[in-house]
Amino acid sequence: MAGLELLSDAGFRADGRRPDELRKVRARLGVLARADGSAYLEQGNTKVLAAVYGPHEWVPQVQHSVDVIGNEGTMLTQLYPRSQIDVHVQVLQADGGELGASVSAAGLALLDAGVALRGAVVAGSAGLAEPPAGPPVALSDLSAAEEAAGGPRLVVATVGGGGQLALCQLSARLHQDRLRPALDAARDACRALGAVLDGVFLTTVTTLGHPHGAVTITVTITVTTTVTITVTITVTITVTITVTITVTISDHHSDHHSDVVLSD
Repeated sequence: MAGLELLSDAGFRADGRRPDELRKVRARLGVLARADGSAYLEQGNTKVLAAVYGPHEWVPQVQHSVDVIGNEGTMLTQLYPRSQIDVHVQVLQADGGELGASVSAAGLALLDAGVALRGAVVAGSAGLAEPPAGPPVALSDLSAAEEAAGGPRLVVATVGGGGQLALCQLSARLHQDRLRPALDAARDACRALGAVLDGVFLTTVTTLGHPHGAVTITVTITVTTTVTITVTITVTITVTITVTITVTISDHHSDHHSDVVLSD
C-alpha cells in the first residue's frame, strides 16, 4: 500500500483515523422476528445482517457448509447431535472489511440464538502503509479506499477476544518480518471490536432480556481472609551476686596473718 495515499505526514489516515483506530461501530441483536437469532452490524459504512435458524433436525438432502465463516469451530456441536444450524449473512452495504464484519455479525447472531459456543468469534482486518522513509506502519480496520490501494490485506478472527485464531486469511504474499506487525494490528482490532460487541450483548440482555429465555446472572464473591497471630514472649532473668571481701591484716611480731571472708 502506498504510504503517501494512506498516511499523512502527521500520522493520520485519509478518513481522519489514526493507524490503530477502528471505524465507528454500531450493532443490534434480535432484529429479525422469525429467526432464532439475528444481528445487525455496522463498521463505518459497511453494513451486514446475519440470521440464525436452528438448531433443528438435520435434513440430509440439503447441502450446507461445514464451516460457518469461522464460527463452526467454536460451536459445541456435541450438544446438538444430528442437528443443523443455518447461518445466513447478507452484506447490505460494502465499504471495506466485509468478510470481517460478516464473521462478527454471525457470531453475534449465534449468541442471540442461544447456541452454545466456546466463545464469540470477532474478526478484524489490517494492512500496511509504506511511507517513503521509515518502517511500514500497520493499519487496523481497512476501509474500501485503503483496500483498493493495493498491497497485502490480512483478516483475522479470534475466539472470545483471546489469542486463539478461528480464521486467518491473507490476500497476498507477505514477508514474515512484515507479517508480525500486521497480525498484531489485526488482533488488536479484534480485541477492541470484541469489547464493543460484548457491551452491546450485555446491554441487550440486561435491558430487554434474552429473547429465547430468561437469563440469570449469579455473581458469587468469596472472600478468604488469613489472619496470622505471632506471640513473642520475652523472659528476662536478673541474677545479682554480691561478693564481700574482708581483709584483716595483723602485725604481731614477725607473724603476718590475713583473713578472707567471702559471703553471698
